[in-house]
Amino acid sequence: MSKEHIEKIKCSKCGKESDFTVYDIISTDESPKMKEIIREGNLFDWECPDCGHKTALIYPLIYHQPEDNLMIYLTEPDINDDINAPEGYTFRVTESVNAFLEKLAIFDEGLD
Repeated sequence: MSKEHIEKIKCSKCGKESDFTVYDIISTDESPKMKEIIREGNLFDWECPDCGHKTALIYPLIYHQPEDNLMIYLTEPDINDDINAPEGYTFRVTESVNAFLEKLAIFDEGLD
């Protein structure tokens, strides 16, 4: 099940507010286009619609690829969330976007 919500973001350059979609859970069976968006590294990119200022907005999320029994949790350091994957899943917890993307690349190459 994919889950998302909208947050108001204030541009650090011009101060204007705009909407940003925050993905709490991404399930690729419901949102297959997200597989490529994530792998391209664009999921956390935000561009101010008023001045064009670009920044990365990092937030916790659960990536679920049910067709391959894969779950990766991107969390903040020192957060103790009890999240368990179903039996038979590859489940990883990461604390940075780079580690998150690395786990995806490792999985995509058939490694563990």
